[in-house]
This record gives sequence, C-alpha cells and structure tokens, in this order.
Amino acid sequence: MEKNTMLLKALNSCDIKLAKILIEGGVNLNIKNSSGQTPLMIACLMNVNVNKKIQVINCLLENEVDINETDNSGRNAMVYATNSNSTEIINVFNEYVLF
Repeated sequence: MEKNTMLLKALNSCDIKLAKILIEGGVNLNIKNSSGQTPLMIACLMNVNVNKKIQVINCLLENEVDINETDNSGRNAMVYATNSNSTEIINVFNEYVLF
C-alpha cells in the first residue's frame, strides 16, 4: 500500500498515532480521496475526542498542508471545521489563518 493512501486510511480509521507518523514522515498532505477530501478535511470529520482531532489538525497545519484545497463539491477545510460544530477546531483554523 502506498504511504500516501495509508494516511487517508489511518485518518478514516481514526488511527491518530499512525497518521501523525505518516504526516511527519513527509507523505503528500494534499492527496484526495474519491470525494476530493484531503487529510485535513477528513481530520475534521474524525469521530474522536476533540483534543485528538486538534492534535492531528495541528500536525497537518505545522507540516504545511494546503488549507485552500477543495473537495468535489467546492468545500475547503474551513467549511469542514465549521460543520464539525466544534468551536475549538474553528479556533485552530482561525489562529492558523491569522498567523
């Protein structure tokens, strides 16, 4: 299995440890699944504790993921963050954009 595909699978299965290893290992952070979702978008959707989500999102942001990528419906990661209904995640995005 290709390392880039492994990142998508790790995020979809909420394997935080593996996802962080792959992100820090230099995989393509802007790879998309068949719906056009990037790892950053998928991280916003993960069904885990908000603090774990934030760990992955911060790891992606620190490794220069493109936050402006859009999915097949034209939504970017900020839309996914907003749809997560988590003010903590929205704040992470706002702080990243401001700095």
